Amino acid sequence: MHEGPNASIRAQRLFVWMAIIGALLFAVAWVGLMGFFPPPPADLTADQVALLYSTNNVRFKVGVILALIAGGFLVPLSIVISVQMARLEKGIPIWAILQGLTGTIGSAFIWLPTVAWAVAAFTPERAPELTAIFHEFGWLMFITPLSLFPMQLLGIIYL
Repeated sequence: MHEGPNASIRAQRLFVWMAIIGALLFAVAWVGLMGFFPPPPADLTADQVALLYSTNNVRFKVGVILALIAGGFLVPLSIVISVQMARLEKGIPIWAILQGLTGTIGSAFIWLPTVAWAVAAFTPERAPELTAIFHEFGWLMFITPLSLFPMQLLGIIYL
């Protein structure tokens, strides 16, 4: 059932609020519960990394769960931005599509590292080297997809 333009405006407002609330929840989880701001030093030994995950393990696990729930906050925001961009483009809205796709794919690189950190925290008594591998893998997934965000901005800037 299509209710006209007002339904779209209400839905877009809801999506923006979902994104804001999701981003705030993610920040609380990532900064307050997981303690990942500032990021841990990159030169930690395996034993130091294991200590990072075993200290306050329950709090860290709660943070991971909250971050996993809120980690897709970029998706509704990317959709709203793309809808607004598409209104301005003539013909096929390729810049809006670029922005929407890269924003949506980019959200996976916020969510997937959190899964790796959850695995690192799941069994704190395992070999420290294994915990360090998941820790490093999560951080590498979090910081390396930097090409997506400039592509997202390119769509917004070019329009």
